[in-house]
Amino acid sequence: MNNFYKIGLALTAIFAISSLKAQSATHQVFFASALESRDLKTVNLPLYRGVAHGVPFWYVITESSSLRDATLRRVNYSPKLALAKDTAAVQKARFVAGILTVAATVDFSPQRKVVAGADVFPPLEFAAGSVGETGYSPLVQLPNGTILNASHVTNASGTHDRVVRLEMARGRVVLASSVGFFSGNQVWYTSLDASAELPAALEGVTLAPSLALLETDARSGIAIVVNGQTGAANPNRQGLVSALKAEGDPRNVLESAPDNTDSENNYSPMWNGFMTVWNAKPTLQTDFDEVALLGEQKAVTAPDGHQWQASGFVINCPVISISR
Repeated sequence: MNNFYKIGLALTAIFAISSLKAQSATHQVFFASALESRDLKTVNLPLYRGVAHGVPFWYVITESSSLRDATLRRVNYSPKLALAKDTAAVQKARFVAGILTVAATVDFSPQRKVVAGADVFPPLEFAAGSVGETGYSPLVQLPNGTILNASHVTNASGTHDRVVRLEMARGRVVLASSVGFFSGNQVWYTSLDASAELPAALEGVTLAPSLALLETDARSGIAIVVNGQTGAANPNRQGLVSALKAEGDPRNVLESAPDNTDSENNYSPMWNGFMTVWNAKPTLQTDFDEVALLGEQKAVTAPDGHQWQASGFVINCPVISISR
Protein backbone atom coordinates (compact mmCIF):
# COMPACT_ATOMS: atom_id res chain seq x y z
CA MET A 1 0.00 0.00 0.00
CA ASN A 2 1.59 3.29 -1.08
CA ASN A 3 1.92 6.33 1.20
CA PHE A 4 -0.67 8.32 -0.77
CA TYR A 5 -3.26 5.60 -0.16
CA LYS A 6 -2.34 5.38 3.57
CA ILE A 7 -2.73 9.15 3.94
CA GLY A 8 -6.08 8.96 2.14
CA LEU A 9 -7.32 6.28 4.54
CA ALA A 10 -6.22 8.34 7.54
CA LEU A 11 -8.00 11.43 6.27
CA THR A 12 -11.07 9.35 5.53
CA ALA A 13 -11.18 8.09 9.12
CA ILE A 14 -10.80 11.60 10.56
CA PHE A 15 -13.46 13.19 8.39
CA ALA A 16 -15.81 10.22 8.66
CA ILE A 17 -16.05 10.84 12.41
CA SER A 18 -17.07 14.48 11.94
CA SER A 19 -19.42 13.50 9.10
CA LEU A 20 -21.20 10.89 11.22
CA LYS A 21 -21.73 13.43 13.99
CA ALA A 22 -23.41 15.73 11.45
CA GLN A 23 -25.82 13.08 10.19
CA SER A 24 -28.98 11.88 11.87
CA ALA A 25 -29.31 8.37 13.27
CA THR A 26 -31.53 7.43 10.32
CA HIS A 27 -29.10 8.61 7.66
CA GLN A 28 -26.69 5.93 6.43
CA VAL A 29 -23.58 6.55 4.34
CA PHE A 30 -22.89 3.35 2.44
CA PHE A 31 -19.11 3.52 2.07
CA ALA A 32 -16.58 4.96 4.47
CA SER A 33 -14.41 6.84 1.99
CA ALA A 34 -17.37 9.08 1.07
CA LEU A 35 -17.76 12.27 3.14
CA GLU A 36 -21.00 14.15 2.56
CA SER A 37 -21.56 17.85 3.11
CA ARG A 38 -24.06 18.85 5.79
CA ASP A 39 -26.61 19.89 3.15
CA LEU A 40 -26.04 16.60 1.26
CA LYS A 41 -25.49 18.50 -1.98
CA THR A 42 -21.89 17.32 -2.42
CA VAL A 43 -19.72 14.33 -1.62
CA ASN A 44 -15.96 14.37 -0.95
CA LEU A 45 -14.05 11.34 -2.30
CA PRO A 46 -10.41 10.21 -2.40
CA LEU A 47 -8.60 11.17 -5.59
CA TYR A 48 -6.08 8.83 -7.24
CA ARG A 49 -3.53 9.25 -10.03
CA GLY A 50 -3.49 7.19 -13.20
CA VAL A 51 -1.76 7.18 -16.58
CA ALA A 52 -3.18 6.52 -20.06
CA HIS A 53 -0.76 6.39 -23.04
CA GLY A 54 1.68 8.54 -21.08
CA VAL A 55 -0.97 11.12 -20.08
CA PRO A 56 -1.67 11.52 -16.35
CA PHE A 57 -5.25 11.66 -15.10
CA TRP A 58 -6.97 11.58 -11.72
CA TYR A 59 -9.89 9.34 -10.86
CA VAL A 60 -12.19 8.17 -8.06
CA ILE A 61 -13.11 4.63 -7.00
CA THR A 62 -16.69 4.05 -5.88
CA GLU A 63 -17.31 0.30 -6.31
CA SER A 64 -15.50 -3.01 -6.49
CA SER A 65 -16.74 -6.42 -7.63
CA SER A 66 -14.78 -8.08 -4.78
CA LEU A 67 -16.09 -7.88 -1.21
CA ARG A 68 -12.60 -8.06 0.27
CA ASP A 69 -11.28 -5.41 -2.11
CA ALA A 70 -14.31 -3.16 -1.50
CA THR A 71 -13.79 -3.45 2.25
CA LEU A 72 -10.10 -2.54 1.98
CA ARG A 73 -10.81 0.41 -0.31
CA ARG A 74 -13.85 1.52 1.75
CA VAL A 75 -16.10 1.62 -1.30
CA ASN A 76 -19.40 0.00 -2.31
CA TYR A 77 -19.46 -3.71 -2.98
CA SER A 78 -21.18 -4.58 -6.27
CA PRO A 79 -20.95 -8.29 -7.16
CA LYS A 80 -22.91 -7.60 -10.37
CA LEU A 81 -19.87 -5.82 -11.78
CA ALA A 82 -18.08 -9.19 -11.98
CA LEU A 83 -20.32 -9.91 -14.98
CA ALA A 84 -18.37 -7.27 -16.92
CA LYS A 85 -15.18 -9.34 -16.75
CA ASP A 86 -13.49 -9.88 -20.12
CA THR A 87 -16.13 -7.90 -22.02
CA ALA A 88 -15.81 -4.83 -24.22
CA ALA A 89 -17.46 -2.79 -21.45
CA VAL A 90 -14.22 -2.67 -19.42
CA GLN A 91 -10.68 -1.40 -19.82
CA LYS A 92 -7.90 -3.78 -18.85
CA ALA A 93 -5.75 -2.13 -16.19
CA ARG A 94 -2.83 -2.69 -13.86
CA PHE A 95 -1.11 -0.82 -11.08
CA VAL A 96 2.49 0.25 -11.69
CA ALA A 97 4.13 1.63 -8.55
CA GLY A 98 0.65 2.35 -7.21
CA ILE A 99 -0.47 4.22 -10.34
CA LEU A 100 -3.39 2.83 -12.36
CA THR A 101 -2.38 2.29 -15.99
CA VAL A 102 -5.05 2.06 -18.70
CA ALA A 103 -5.27 2.60 -22.45
CA ALA A 104 -7.74 5.51 -22.66
CA THR A 105 -8.74 8.61 -20.71
CA VAL A 106 -11.27 11.44 -21.22
CA ASP A 107 -11.38 14.68 -23.21
CA PHE A 108 -12.84 17.21 -20.78
CA SER A 109 -12.55 20.19 -23.15
CA PRO A 110 -16.04 20.10 -24.83
CA GLN A 111 -18.67 22.52 -23.56
CA ARG A 112 -21.79 20.92 -22.17
CA LYS A 113 -24.99 22.19 -23.79
CA VAL A 114 -28.65 21.62 -22.95
CA VAL A 115 -31.24 23.92 -24.58
CA ALA A 116 -34.85 23.27 -23.59
CA GLY A 117 -37.30 22.56 -26.42
CA ALA A 118 -40.67 24.17 -27.06
CA ASP A 119 -42.26 21.73 -24.58
CA VAL A 120 -39.12 21.83 -22.40
CA PHE A 121 -38.38 18.14 -23.06
CA PRO A 122 -36.93 16.82 -25.30
CA PRO A 123 -34.16 19.43 -25.48
CA LEU A 124 -33.81 21.43 -28.68
CA GLU A 125 -30.02 21.04 -28.51
CA PHE A 126 -27.73 18.98 -26.31
CA ALA A 127 -24.07 18.01 -26.13
CA ALA A 128 -21.96 16.15 -23.57
CA GLY A 129 -19.43 18.21 -21.66
CA SER A 130 -16.78 15.48 -21.66
CA VAL A 131 -16.14 12.57 -24.01
CA GLY A 132 -14.19 9.39 -23.40
CA GLU A 133 -11.45 8.45 -25.83
CA THR A 134 -11.98 5.33 -27.93
CA GLY A 135 -11.88 2.41 -25.54
CA TYR A 136 -12.51 4.49 -22.41
CA SER A 137 -14.65 2.97 -19.70
CA PRO A 138 -14.90 3.81 -16.01
CA LEU A 139 -14.99 0.05 -15.44
CA VAL A 140 -11.45 -1.30 -15.18
CA GLN A 141 -10.43 -4.94 -14.90
CA LEU A 142 -7.38 -5.70 -12.79
CA PRO A 143 -5.10 -8.68 -13.53
CA ASN A 144 -6.77 -10.74 -10.78
CA GLY A 145 -10.18 -10.21 -12.42
CA THR A 146 -11.52 -7.64 -9.96
CA ILE A 147 -13.64 -4.93 -11.60
CA LEU A 148 -13.42 -1.38 -10.22
CA ASN A 149 -15.71 1.53 -10.99
CA ALA A 150 -12.98 4.12 -11.50
CA SER A 151 -14.25 7.23 -13.31
CA HIS A 152 -11.80 9.85 -14.53
CA VAL A 153 -12.53 13.32 -13.16
CA THR A 154 -9.65 15.52 -14.33
CA ASN A 155 -6.58 15.63 -16.57
CA ALA A 156 -4.70 18.21 -18.65
CA SER A 157 -7.73 18.70 -20.94
CA GLY A 158 -9.97 19.94 -18.13
CA THR A 159 -12.28 18.74 -15.37
CA HIS A 160 -15.50 16.72 -15.11
CA ASP A 161 -18.66 18.88 -15.00
CA ARG A 162 -19.71 17.30 -11.69
CA VAL A 163 -16.54 18.46 -9.95
CA VAL A 164 -17.25 21.25 -7.47
CA ARG A 165 -13.73 21.49 -6.11
CA LEU A 166 -10.41 19.70 -6.54
CA GLU A 167 -8.36 19.32 -3.35
CA MET A 168 -5.16 18.03 -4.91
CA ALA A 169 -2.97 18.69 -1.88
CA ARG A 170 -5.29 16.57 0.26
CA GLY A 171 -5.86 13.93 -2.41
CA ARG A 172 -9.61 14.57 -2.45
CA VAL A 173 -12.29 15.80 -4.86
CA VAL A 174 -15.73 17.28 -4.16
CA LEU A 175 -18.50 16.15 -6.52
CA ALA A 176 -22.08 17.38 -6.87
CA SER A 177 -24.70 14.93 -5.55
CA SER A 178 -28.27 14.30 -6.65
CA VAL A 179 -31.25 13.15 -4.61
CA GLY A 180 -33.53 10.34 -5.72
CA PHE A 181 -35.58 7.51 -4.23
CA PHE A 182 -35.16 3.83 -3.41
CA SER A 183 -37.95 1.70 -1.91
CA GLY A 184 -39.77 4.75 -0.56
CA ASN A 185 -36.66 6.33 0.95
CA GLN A 186 -34.53 9.24 -0.20
CA VAL A 187 -31.10 8.34 -1.56
CA TRP A 188 -28.15 10.47 -2.64
CA TYR A 189 -25.85 9.58 -5.50
CA THR A 190 -23.36 11.19 -7.82
CA SER A 191 -23.32 10.79 -11.61
CA LEU A 192 -20.12 10.21 -13.59
CA ASP A 193 -20.61 8.57 -17.01
CA ALA A 194 -23.31 7.64 -19.54
CA SER A 195 -23.36 5.51 -22.68
CA ALA A 196 -25.41 7.97 -24.80
CA GLU A 197 -25.15 11.69 -25.45
CA LEU A 198 -28.59 12.78 -24.22
CA PRO A 199 -28.24 11.37 -20.67
CA ALA A 200 -24.59 12.48 -20.63
CA ALA A 201 -25.66 16.06 -21.40
CA LEU A 202 -28.62 16.02 -19.00
CA GLU A 203 -26.59 14.58 -16.12
CA GLY A 204 -23.42 16.58 -16.83
CA VAL A 205 -21.29 13.43 -17.14
CA THR A 206 -18.74 11.83 -19.46
CA LEU A 207 -19.96 10.19 -22.66
CA ALA A 208 -18.67 6.59 -22.51
CA PRO A 209 -20.31 4.56 -25.32
CA SER A 210 -18.61 1.32 -24.23
CA LEU A 211 -20.98 1.13 -21.24
CA ALA A 212 -23.75 0.21 -23.69
CA LEU A 213 -21.92 -3.12 -24.13
CA LEU A 214 -22.40 -4.00 -20.47
CA GLU A 215 -24.33 -7.21 -19.84
CA THR A 216 -27.94 -6.51 -18.86
CA ASP A 217 -27.54 -8.64 -15.73
CA ALA A 218 -24.70 -6.35 -14.62
CA ARG A 219 -27.08 -3.37 -14.45
CA SER A 220 -29.83 -2.17 -12.16
CA GLY A 221 -32.87 -0.17 -13.23
CA ILE A 222 -33.51 3.55 -12.82
CA ALA A 223 -36.87 5.13 -13.63
CA ILE A 224 -36.39 8.61 -15.09
CA VAL A 225 -39.73 10.41 -15.04
CA VAL A 226 -40.14 12.91 -17.89
CA ASN A 227 -43.40 14.78 -17.25
CA GLY A 228 -44.04 14.64 -13.52
CA GLN A 229 -45.40 17.47 -11.41
CA THR A 230 -43.51 20.77 -11.51
CA GLY A 231 -43.00 23.75 -9.21
CA ALA A 232 -39.88 24.42 -7.16
CA ALA A 233 -41.87 24.53 -3.91
CA ASN A 234 -44.03 21.52 -4.79
CA PRO A 235 -43.04 18.55 -2.57
CA ASN A 236 -44.42 16.17 -5.23
CA ARG A 237 -42.45 17.60 -8.14
CA GLN A 238 -40.45 15.10 -10.20
CA GLY A 239 -39.00 14.65 -13.64
CA LEU A 240 -36.86 16.01 -16.44
CA VAL A 241 -39.27 18.82 -17.29
CA SER A 242 -38.98 20.06 -13.71
CA ALA A 243 -35.17 19.74 -13.79
CA LEU A 244 -34.90 21.59 -17.12
CA LYS A 245 -36.97 24.38 -15.57
CA ALA A 246 -34.15 24.66 -12.98
CA GLU A 247 -36.43 23.52 -10.15
CA GLY A 248 -33.99 20.90 -8.84
CA ASP A 249 -32.95 17.30 -9.39
CA PRO A 250 -35.31 15.08 -11.41
CA ARG A 251 -35.64 12.80 -8.38
CA ASN A 252 -35.11 9.53 -10.23
CA VAL A 253 -36.24 6.20 -8.79
CA LEU A 254 -33.62 3.47 -8.25
CA GLU A 255 -34.18 -0.28 -8.30
CA SER A 256 -31.40 -1.19 -5.85
CA ALA A 257 -29.10 0.23 -3.19
CA PRO A 258 -25.76 -1.00 -1.81
CA ASP A 259 -25.62 -3.68 0.84
CA ASN A 260 -21.98 -4.16 1.74
CA THR A 261 -22.81 -7.03 4.12
CA ASP A 262 -24.63 -9.23 1.61
CA SER A 263 -22.54 -11.25 -0.83
CA GLU A 264 -25.61 -11.74 -3.03
CA ASN A 265 -26.86 -8.15 -3.12
CA ASN A 266 -28.19 -6.95 -6.50
CA TYR A 267 -26.79 -3.41 -6.40
CA SER A 268 -25.01 -2.02 -9.43
CA PRO A 269 -23.93 1.61 -10.04
CA MET A 270 -24.55 0.96 -13.75
CA TRP A 271 -28.16 1.97 -14.27
CA ASN A 272 -30.38 0.77 -17.07
CA GLY A 273 -32.35 3.93 -17.91
CA PHE A 274 -36.15 3.62 -18.11
CA MET A 275 -37.52 6.87 -19.54
CA THR A 276 -40.99 7.21 -18.00
CA VAL A 277 -43.84 9.28 -19.48
CA TRP A 278 -47.13 9.73 -17.67
CA ASN A 279 -50.39 9.11 -19.57
CA ALA A 280 -52.40 9.81 -16.41
CA LYS A 281 -52.23 12.55 -13.79
CA PRO A 282 -48.65 12.33 -12.43
CA THR A 283 -47.99 11.47 -8.81
CA LEU A 284 -44.67 11.36 -6.98
CA GLN A 285 -43.02 7.94 -7.40
CA THR A 286 -40.51 6.62 -4.86
CA ASP A 287 -40.39 2.86 -5.54
CA PHE A 288 -39.11 1.26 -8.77
CA ASP A 289 -41.42 -1.75 -8.48
CA GLU A 290 -44.41 0.56 -8.23
CA VAL A 291 -43.31 2.39 -11.39
CA ALA A 292 -43.00 -0.99 -13.12
CA LEU A 293 -46.58 -1.80 -12.04
CA LEU A 294 -47.75 1.52 -13.51
CA GLY A 295 -46.00 0.44 -16.70
CA GLU A 296 -47.96 -2.83 -16.76
CA GLN A 297 -51.17 -0.81 -16.30
CA LYS A 298 -50.05 1.58 -19.09
CA ALA A 299 -50.41 4.57 -16.77
CA VAL A 300 -46.81 5.28 -17.81
CA THR A 301 -45.12 4.40 -21.10
CA ALA A 302 -41.89 4.86 -22.97
CA PRO A 303 -41.46 8.29 -24.63
CA ASP A 304 -42.68 6.91 -27.98
CA GLY A 305 -45.93 5.74 -26.40
CA HIS A 306 -45.01 2.07 -26.47
CA GLN A 307 -44.74 -0.27 -23.48
CA TRP A 308 -42.63 1.01 -20.58
CA GLN A 309 -39.21 -0.58 -20.92
CA ALA A 310 -35.49 0.09 -20.78
CA SER A 311 -34.52 2.94 -23.11
CA GLY A 312 -31.20 1.48 -24.24
CA PHE A 313 -28.66 3.56 -22.33
CA VAL A 314 -26.58 3.10 -19.19
CA ILE A 315 -25.72 5.75 -16.58
CA ASN A 316 -22.92 5.34 -14.02
CA CYS A 317 -24.41 6.72 -10.78
CA PRO A 318 -22.74 5.42 -7.58
CA VAL A 319 -25.09 5.58 -4.58
CA ILE A 320 -23.67 7.40 -1.57
CA SER A 321 -26.27 7.36 1.20
CA ILE A 322 -29.89 6.80 2.25
CA SER A 323 -32.31 8.30 4.79
CA ARG A 324 -34.79 5.80 6.21
